Amino acid sequence: MRWIRRRFGSTSLRLKGFWKNIRPKIGSMSGTYWIKPVHCRDSRFEDVAGLMAVHSQDLLDELFHTAKSVKEEIYGNRIVLFAPLYISNLCSNECPYCAFRRSNKEAIRRALNPDEIRQETKILLRQGHKRVLMVAGEAYPGSGIDYGWNPLTRFTVRKRMAAAFAG
Repeated sequence: MRWIRRRFGSTSLRLKGFWKNIRPKIGSMSGTYWIKPVHCRDSRFEDVAGLMAVHSQDLLDELFHTAKSVKEEIYGNRIVLFAPLYISNLCSNECPYCAFRRSNKEAIRRALNPDEIRQETKILLRQGHKRVLMVAGEAYPGSGIDYGWNPLTRFTVRKRMAAAFAG
């Protein structure tokens, strides 16, 4: 919850309205509330942020139980690997454990452009990876956080459309 407030600030009308509406409901949330955001089916920002606002141990236990059953339903009893896609090491934070931290003068700073992100994604897929974990510091060039999502989204949509028309 602190991260959301720090990230979006108190000036965000969307977030202000969200907190105003969600706070009274948090105590009465139950398994039916978790299903949609945990399954990632038509989840909205507010649904996912609501999961991060829970402090009650009973609700946390219920949330973790639901998340575990969703994970088992999707992956079964197997280990799943994600290939890291490093898109940027630009960062404005000072996390002491992280090599991306702003004060690390030894780091050579780099942010991939959209074409490079698409190319790196293609390479990982050609190598047989099915799941990609996008890794970036918390400072984004140009268009903010959308910088990394836009090229990946366009690549994914094109890939799915090509597969649909091929089959």
